[in-house]
Amino acid sequence: MTKAIRAKYLQLKRILGNEEMYGVDKTAIDRARRFRIEQVLPAVVQGIRENWAQPTKEAVDLLVSLSGHSPETTVVSFEMLRPGRLLVLQSEAADQSIDTIVEYASVPPSRIETRRVDPNDPLSTYAHVKENAEQIWKRTGRRANVVIDITGGKKIMSAAAALAAAQLDLQLCYIDGRYDPSLRQPVPGTERLVLLPNPTEIFMEREMDKACTLLAHGDFPASRRRFAELAEKTDRSSHARFGRDLAHCYGAWCNFDSQNLPMRAEALRRRLDDLRYQPSQPVRDRIEAQLEFLDALAAEPNGIHATLNYFLIAGHYRKREQHELAVLLHYRTLEHLLCRSLEQRAEGFRCEAPDWGLLSDDPNDLAERFRRVGARIYRTESVSLPFRIGLMDAALLLHALEDPVASALGLDDERSLFALMRQAETRNRSVLAHGSQSVNSEASQQFESYVWDRLLKYWPLQSELPRLGPYVQALRFVEHL
Repeated sequence: MTKAIRAKYLQLKRILGNEEMYGVDKTAIDRARRFRIEQVLPAVVQGIRENWAQPTKEAVDLLVSLSGHSPETTVVSFEMLRPGRLLVLQSEAADQSIDTIVEYASVPPSRIETRRVDPNDPLSTYAHVKENAEQIWKRTGRRANVVIDITGGKKIMSAAAALAAAQLDLQLCYIDGRYDPSLRQPVPGTERLVLLPNPTEIFMEREMDKACTLLAHGDFPASRRRFAELAEKTDRSSHARFGRDLAHCYGAWCNFDSQNLPMRAEALRRRLDDLRYQPSQPVRDRIEAQLEFLDALAAEPNGIHATLNYFLIAGHYRKREQHELAVLLHYRTLEHLLCRSLEQRAEGFRCEAPDWGLLSDDPNDLAERFRRVGARIYRTESVSLPFRIGLMDAALLLHALEDPVASALGLDDERSLFALMRQAETRNRSVLAHGSQSVNSEASQQFESYVWDRLLKYWPLQSELPRLGPYVQALRFVEHL
């Protein structure tokens, strides 16, 4: 407080206490109010102008000020922000207050607009703010930087303005200062501008909950976008960045994006080292297990981790009730498991382009054995070795070769091969495969159970891997942060 303002402050208190006269008003309150506007306000404004520094990152296009019968706060906020335009929202007609604003604030009449609003109608406040912001956008072609000053309005108007700020993503401000109970207002010269971001930026729990709900539902692209938006505007940005990188990694994982997945996994691994946000230990343990799994998948793209990966992603889509996708991936799980077993019999053998001389010393004998078992399953004699090995081809070949994997999976007799073919028909009849039917939840569940049973039978043959049940649970996508 300067000496000049302090002197006027003390004089104001004397006038209010009837110790000194000023003007011709009948009551001390009215005389003090006149002195405050005519003598104190100009001194406060002069102090602001002499020490002004832009309080916002960008120039303010529009200041919306809530005003009643006391125009001082509007003048002060205008001088502190120096906006391009001023919109005064009044709860009642007060022409004298507008005259005071024009007289003491450095605002020409062409840059000020006044609107009467119903304090009990939040929509009227919202509509006026939105209309003026859109006018600036149309005129300049960019988003307007709008600040709403809630100091001078009635409480319900301030609440309505806060709602408008939340909906339109605007800043709020108010004039604070050292309070004098005898004046029932801040001490002159101690005024300071307090800027508040959009209320949803301060209290982001609801938005964070939405992002986490999208994550829990497996909508990783939408979850990533929501977390990314929150990371730019909330004081919980570290939490939001963690969710963003987690959802980004999961999205690439579900899309089998082998090109970008290692990069997304590495970004998530670095995020785990960010001390500004640390997930709970169970969540951290699960993510670390998933990152190890993704490392193994990248190191051996056609290995057992790829087989399990098809099953994991199938389960993700089944949970989201995308049963056609789930069935296709469960089918692919079985196909990959059986084809991989064939390829492990002979180095260089590939199911995509089979060289039968690698699989058997006598390809003709293999062809005959394959024909016999195929004839019993397909009920036709015209069965020959395929040009490209698929699910049923692989099962019949393993059976014909009397491979231990066929026995381990329970595919060593005609009955079990018929059962496999019936399950495969669930996929073949799907609209995403060769048919015209949609897959219902029951069929999807039955197929998943069948594939799971085959995996359980096969897993003991992979001695280097952990127990399948706990391993799959550890690899399930995190749903809650």
